[in-house]
Amino acid sequence: MKALKINLTKNISDLNMLVTKLEKFFEENNISSISMPMTLILEELFTNTITHGASDGREVFIEVNLGIDKDELIMSYKDNGMPFNVLELPEPDLTASIENREVGGLGVHYVKTLTDSVEYEYVEKQNVLKMKKKLSG
Repeated sequence: MKALKINLTKNISDLNMLVTKLEKFFEENNISSISMPMTLILEELFTNTITHGASDGREVFIEVNLGIDKDELIMSYKDNGMPFNVLELPEPDLTASIENREVGGLGVHYVKTLTDSVEYEYVEKQNVLKMKKKLSG
């Protein structure tokens, strides 16, 4: 299995490192076609973690793991932010006009719709999100 592990902190400059490493991983594994949506998902999770998961002032550590197993991309996103099950968040109202929409929820919507499966658990004081995306049609 081809794999990548990235450790991040709540420093916003880590976002550039995340994107650079993801782009390289997708390119090296000849799966650039899914680079943009998968990078978007991980950027959203990262910004949500540093914005909301660390809102109590805690030091946040994030671990992103990507792996390719046969015809599937397997991603895990772990953080020690405040417990938050993204799967329990209600779907955003995408039919409402921009002016009348509730703020938030769009990033989580991307996680749910751009992957084929998503699982959440809170283990050893960490949020753990496991996502899978098929690589072939």
